[in-house]
Amino acid sequence: KAFHPMSTAQAWVGLRMDAPLHLISLILTMIPVAIKGHLDYVTPGNVGLALTYGLQVSFSMNFMLRGVGEMEKNMTSVQRIVEYQNLEQECKTGDTPPPTWPETGELKFENLDLCYRPGL
Repeated sequence: KAFHPMSTAQAWVGLRMDAPLHLISLILTMIPVAIKGHLDYVTPGNVGLALTYGLQVSFSMNFMLRGVGEMEKNMTSVQRIVEYQNLEQECKTGDTPPPTWPETGELKFENLDLCYRPGL
């Protein structure tokens, strides 16, 4: 049930991350074309190096963002487990069952009193 919303959210975040980073790559491509002939150190090798690093940053940022999202998802599970460990018991009657309970695999409820939370 939770896979589809998570997958959709990851796709949306990936698109939102990729769009600005691809815009940077476009700018890195257009700047050398615009200043062609004005600067001596803008060589095809330097342009290729800048584009390679620009695209590498794009992929690295997307990978890092997915990793952080996965870690946050896993830490939420740990947080829930810790919270469940610290819950106080709902009703304490002081009665403890015998060590062989249940002997026959059946349960009998006599004078059952349930409470959802204190005060109800």
